Amino acid sequence: MGIQKEKLVVLSEDNKAVALRNLNQLYHAVGDMYNRVKNNQLDENMRDTLFFLFEDYVSEASKAIGYDSEATKRIDERYADIRKANNTIRELEEKLANNTQVGGMTKLMSAMHMAVYDWWKKQGFNLVTDDSFGFYGYKARFCLDTRSISFIARNPVTQKSNNKSKLEQMIENGFEFVLESEDEYVLLDTENNRQKITNLVKSKFPSLDISCWKNWRIHNSDKFRLRDFECYIRNLSELKQLMDEMKEIKKEVFT
Repeated sequence: MGIQKEKLVVLSEDNKAVALRNLNQLYHAVGDMYNRVKNNQLDENMRDTLFFLFEDYVSEASKAIGYDSEATKRIDERYADIRKANNTIRELEEKLANNTQVGGMTKLMSAMHMAVYDWWKKQGFNLVTDDSFGFYGYKARFCLDTRSISFIARNPVTQKSNNKSKLEQMIENGFEFVLESEDEYVLLDTENNRQKITNLVKSKFPSLDISCWKNWRIHNSDKFRLRDFECYIRNLSELKQLMDEMKEIKKEVFT
């Protein structure tokens, strides 16, 4: 009697693309965590952020591959509760921020940060982190990871749209990308890209000053990809204005 071969997992092109995207993001996130732990550079904020991303990527990859585990169900249930709680918290924070006195400053600052984060996501990027307020204004690290924008659809291979993808729009606007793997475009570290990013953020925050840029070497290449930049927004009224703009956009979406 011959040895029975294990049945191969057969995926549609859409599910394969979704699985590869999330596994690739998981790979990079784990690598980031490894380097931070190895070099004693892991702070509590990044610890929480990275573990949140780990679970999200594993959950999405599991669904695409067809692995229906109890762990995945627990993750989905937990994050459904978290998302519901976060939505409630954001609504309360916005209400408090609109009527803030000294006691409401923490809520106001949190609402301002979330407005910046939401705006940055709309530009095609992922995180705004390591934020703080001080005599200098608002300090934050804007991450320049664009891996998620090329396959943001649930059915990325078959789903077609009359609207151009965010990636295509950015390329048409002069941003320089390179295909690092089969389906991953990364933003090159060039003077052109740095200037375009600077113009983008300063168009929204005129008082913004970029203090430093960070990059990564592209695998098997002599080129570098932009990783993030740190900046200061000196005029906090620009954040309050953005917060009001983002609220109006949300109202239009739900009316």
